[in-house]
Amino acid sequence: MTTGRGTHRRVLGVSGDMEVLACGHLVPGFTGSAGFGRLLERGWPAHPRLRRCPACPDEGVTVPAALAEVPAPPEAVAWWARLGLPERGAWLDRLAPGEAMPRLRGRAGRSPLPARERDLLGGVLRAAHGEAQELGLTLRELASCSAAPPPVLSGWALARAAARRYEAGRADEG
Repeated sequence: MTTGRGTHRRVLGVSGDMEVLACGHLVPGFTGSAGFGRLLERGWPAHPRLRRCPACPDEGVTVPAALAEVPAPPEAVAWWARLGLPERGAWLDRLAPGEAMPRLRGRAGRSPLPARERDLLGGVLRAAHGEAQELGLTLRELASCSAAPPPVLSGWALARAAARRYEAGRADEG
């Protein structure tokens, strides 16, 4: 959920109504939620490949200096900075169709954006962040959605996920 703390981890698969993360922790499955139904109604991929793990330490947010003045949540700005050029174009087409923003579709320079583009990007990122929150996801989770459901895990795979959690705890101790 968007309110929890933690690090985004890859989804290994599902076990019952829980999703098993790469760190070995379990989070409630997204497939039974209202947000899942809304994504399917829109025809969008609805299976997140990343989920926020509330049991792992917070990952912190780093915003590049060129985007520091964008009027949007820091998590959204950091997400935008990590996107590649094709992903930026796809999200701009999805959230601001018909808007000509060649500078936002290109590489992020080191100098701050002009005021008009900074405000446009802020509006796009606030809309994307709001859409993700409405669905019960973080922006990174929404962007990671896939059409294919994660595999069902049982037996050895669940034991290996639990071992990862144990090994990570031992590494923190030593």
